[in-house]
Amino acid sequence: MYILVSLGKISIKNEERREYGNMWYPRQGQIIKALLVELYKAGGVAKPKEIYGKVATHFPELSEAALYYKVYGSTYKWQNRVRCAKQDLVQKGAIDNSIKGVWILTSEGQKKALELLHMRKAT
Repeated sequence: MYILVSLGKISIKNEERREYGNMWYPRQGQIIKALLVELYKAGGVAKPKEIYGKVATHFPELSEAALYYKVYGSTYKWQNRVRCAKQDLVQKGAIDNSIKGVWILTSEGQKKALELLHMRKAT
């Protein structure tokens, strides 16, 4: 665990969570897994607006304040974090973003989502 200090805010980072001020956010890897599962459950295709809330349900610790905390003027931090997870998955070949405003799981993404779902059922 270590402490980050920037712009007058203290952030605590450890292996499972990230805090910004008094708001908790899941680690990017956790968001990636939840995003894969929710896109798979949506039939492999969804618009971002349809996914943000569904991904958030994987993290009961996520407060409503954290969901609606704005950064950069009008951008919600939670949506920004989910979009960053999506971009990581695009780079890994798990999401196709060739259609603007639509997130599509590739066959590789579907395979990863199924692995995650099977792992959850096993535990």
